[in-house]
Amino acid sequence: MSAAHSSAVRGFIMACAFAMGACALLSASGVPETNWPDYGGGADSSKYVALDQITKANVAKLKVAWTYPTGDESAYQFNPVIVDGVMYLLAKNSSLIAIDAATGRERWIHANLRGIARRGINYWESKDRSDRRLIFMLNNTLQAINARNGESILSFESKPDHQSRRPSMNRRTFLFRSSALAVTAWVAPSASFAASKAGDRIAMGTVLFRYRFKQTRPSSFTPPGSDLTLLDVPQYYRDRFGLSKVEFWSNHFESLDKSYLDTVKAKLRAAGSTLINVQVDASYNLASADDVQRRESLATAKQWIDAATHLGSTAVRINPGNGPIEHSIASLKEVNAYAKGRGLPLLTENHFGIEMDPDVHLRLRKEAGPENFHTLPDFGNYSDEARFSALEKILPYAWLISAKVVDFNERMEHISYDFDACVRLSEKSGFKGVYSVEQWSRKEQNIDYEKVADWLLDHVRATI
Repeated sequence: MSAAHSSAVRGFIMACAFAMGACALLSASGVPETNWPDYGGGADSSKYVALDQITKANVAKLKVAWTYPTGDESAYQFNPVIVDGVMYLLAKNSSLIAIDAATGRERWIHANLRGIARRGINYWESKDRSDRRLIFMLNNTLQAINARNGESILSFESKPDHQSRRPSMNRRTFLFRSSALAVTAWVAPSASFAASKAGDRIAMGTVLFRYRFKQTRPSSFTPPGSDLTLLDVPQYYRDRFGLSKVEFWSNHFESLDKSYLDTVKAKLRAAGSTLINVQVDASYNLASADDVQRRESLATAKQWIDAATHLGSTAVRINPGNGPIEHSIASLKEVNAYAKGRGLPLLTENHFGIEMDPDVHLRLRKEAGPENFHTLPDFGNYSDEARFSALEKILPYAWLISAKVVDFNERMEHISYDFDACVRLSEKSGFKGVYSVEQWSRKEQNIDYEKVADWLLDHVRATI
């Protein structure tokens, strides 16, 4: 987005705030309303506003009341809605944001809704106004979040219809009233869901091909194929595996300089790929008892968050560290606030720190979040004894899953644990997100890692 375009977007948001605070909208029944709850103003999409304070005599005297920077380079085509003086808009890496329409002050942010319907959202409330929701299409699925705090309403699909200020509106009715795209999604849900299973719900991390990266290949190991860099990955994954979602490991970055990141971003764009996550394993410890080390670790985490944001990643994984849990919570609070301010969900994986205890993991999320703070369950990192019980605890809060395998025998059979059972458990828990496939073993296995990737893709596709 150019500076002029960005300014125009911010000016549009400002103008809406001023106008909607100063006028009344006529509903289809002719009764004036003070809200703009739907695309086009209301259920009839009349786009008609009955001005009260703004007239021909004073319109030329309007001045900027406030601005809200989008925080990225996207050109948003999104109709904000306003209810009870709160404006709901899209900015910061396709995050849905609630701001005070009078002051521009941010109230909450629901990060990374890439794929949200361009025309906007609809507001719904129960008759007693105790239940207030924002309803929208996201990647051919109907979703809802709490209009008060921005949290997802996970029971939306099965929850019965409530009495409302409008006629009864179940999911089918809403889809037919919203848009032609929504009608298509409802009439043929199996087709769209099958497409989602086959492509949209699978990604691949660079960890799987770590022996082809110079930075992570043991000196004694013969590379199983040509060398790879992050610049090669997006097109390679698309051409060889048909994948458009990639996950980068921090150890595979050659630099965090803007020029290098710009080149990586251009390669992602050229391949039509999405960076779903950056796994940050640099030298840092957010739970350190040494205050100097902890502050340095915070600076490192923020630097990586900036890099992930610049690349357009949909999330970033930061490790809680090893040390006093209170130090980790304090650090993660600061890191989460920093990530949230950039529209980036914060993920924590069961990755050999204090979070390896699933109860501690959930405490970290609760006390350093829980808003914008999610788990990233890794199938391979728990012991055999704890694997399924531990995964069962953290799966309900998962944003992304690391679908990891470990060791294979000479017949290319996975021998470490029941991988398919892990996927089934994830689906049973209600997980509807992306599985990022990878392999890691303490052994240096001389195997064909493209075949490992094929095995992973086949097994995830067959199970979800």
